[in-house]
Amino acid sequence: MILRGISALLALLLGTAVFAADVTLDSARAEFVAMHSDEAQRQFTLLQAQTPNDPAVLFYLGRLQLRQNHRKTAVQLLRRAVELKPDNVDYRIWISAAIGAYIDDVPFYRKLSLAQEIHQHLDAALLVDPRSVDVRDGLVRFHLAAPTIIGGGRDKAVAEAARLMALDRSEGSIANGVIAIHDKRYVDAEREFRAAIQAAPKSAAPRYELGKLQQIQKNFDAAFATFEDVMQLLPRETAAYYHYAHTAALANQRLDSGLEKVKVFLARGPMTDEDPTPVMGYRVLGRLSALSAKKDAARNAYQTALKLDPDNAETAAALKKLD
Repeated sequence: MILRGISALLALLLGTAVFAADVTLDSARAEFVAMHSDEAQRQFTLLQAQTPNDPAVLFYLGRLQLRQNHRKTAVQLLRRAVELKPDNVDYRIWISAAIGAYIDDVPFYRKLSLAQEIHQHLDAALLVDPRSVDVRDGLVRFHLAAPTIIGGGRDKAVAEAARLMALDRSEGSIANGVIAIHDKRYVDAEREFRAAIQAAPKSAAPRYELGKLQQIQKNFDAAFATFEDVMQLLPRETAAYYHYAHTAALANQRLDSGLEKVKVFLARGPMTDEDPTPVMGYRVLGRLSALSAKKDAARNAYQTALKLDPDNAETAAALKKLD
């Protein structure tokens, strides 16, 4: 019996070893890019056991934690990746994004130091690659949101937008549009977003910005049309279905169509980490269900969102309103 047990254990261990040998950084990265998060998590966890200080493995594990709404753990893993490879621009960009998501979870007295850390990472990334469009865009948004005491300021945002325009006309126009929205210059913002669309006619990003502007202006018919254009032009853009549904929830219009679209988004899932998250999708599903007098469906949607992100105060408040 003892030998039989040892044989079984050896078979299990050897089988696991062979299975792990089939896992490579390239295979794990491919699963990550394909948004197969569970399989990517499994493979990167195996890789971490083999090479615990591989910055690339820590980077992807951190991003997977961010996908799963484990923001604190994501920050910890991404910080470690940056420590091990400080000259990697992508690592700096994603630690900034993770801290930006995590900052809402911490007490007020900690927010300032975290915001300063975001600024430090973006500045460090810029030293490595001054032509990075993503870093310049991040700095525009940081300067608009941050107080001057930690390096923010509208004038700095305008200067960064000008540099961004020299690198990429579409992204530069988007940045100028974001600044115009900050200033409540909505006519100027629309002009900038339409210029961005003209500069990159096959990109969804400027159309999403235009649609969000139309939501702000409560020009809901125009917003619906903008997101429908994305669906027709880029059928694989699942984010367009979310934005259409969100517009329906904001407007309290086209509720049936909105419910249909958000279910498409949730069934297909996000295409990239820059898309709306499943939590956001379930929250919109809850709102549309509530507006459609489907209280049980609304409760189920909000509860699902809370299971995915238990610390989300917005979802908890929406669920409480149903009682």
